[in-house]
Amino acid sequence: MLTVDLLAPLAWSLVGALNDDLQHPPIVIAYNQFLRDRIAVGLEGQVGGIATNERRTGLAAQSHFYLTDPDNFGLLDGLYAAPRLRYLRTQYMSDYASVASLVSKWAGAELLLGQQRPAAPWLVPGLVTNAAMGVGYWCKIVPDSRVARPDDDLLMRPGWQLTIRLSLGYRF
Repeated sequence: MLTVDLLAPLAWSLVGALNDDLQHPPIVIAYNQFLRDRIAVGLEGQVGGIATNERRTGLAAQSHFYLTDPDNFGLLDGLYAAPRLRYLRTQYMSDYASVASLVSKWAGAELLLGQQRPAAPWLVPGLVTNAAMGVGYWCKIVPDSRVARPDDDLLMRPGWQLTIRLSLGYRF
């Protein structure tokens, strides 16, 4: 199954429009392969930043453990728990040529709870929607490439963070 996150690009584009700031919304694409009826493993990649002067690239290894059959149409079908291990590299570009950019590398562990549902089985049989929410813990794994002021990492901090996904996908 291949999914593309819709929430992050829409939300950060809206934030940019409201702040009159050009945004580079993150693009998050995931691929999951079913190993058995209720177990899937996969990878998720992220490119793009959030602020004008930020670039992010990341990768996550994830598994999905479905509580019920993901192919049925019942109210509780498609519910899953997804433990994930993540890596993220952030780079903040300086507005001044004499100041080096700040590069940080992060590792995180998350647990998402979500549900995948057929989107329009009568129209496109493999089309699915995915909604998930969870929490994860992030920590720096490599010291910054330069001495940072406390406000340099405005969007990424060590500790607990909320994760929300709203995706559209296709099950092959």
